[in-house]
Amino acid sequence: KQKVLKSKRQKKKKKEKPRTDQGRRRPRPKEPPRVRKNTKGPGRGRRGRGRQQTARSR
Repeated sequence: KQKVLKSKRQKKKKKEKPRTDQGRRRPRPKEPPRVRKNTKGPGRGRRGRGRQQTARSR
């Protein structure tokens, strides 16, 4: 097994931004993201069926 030499690329330095003196801005109200319901489709198993009643709990 051969030893793999790591490449010696230099890490890029981050540019420093001048701190601007601003008060806290109010974020603009976002509309809520459309969320995909996680119930149907393959690979979701028996999710989204609610509490399933067994013969014992009936």
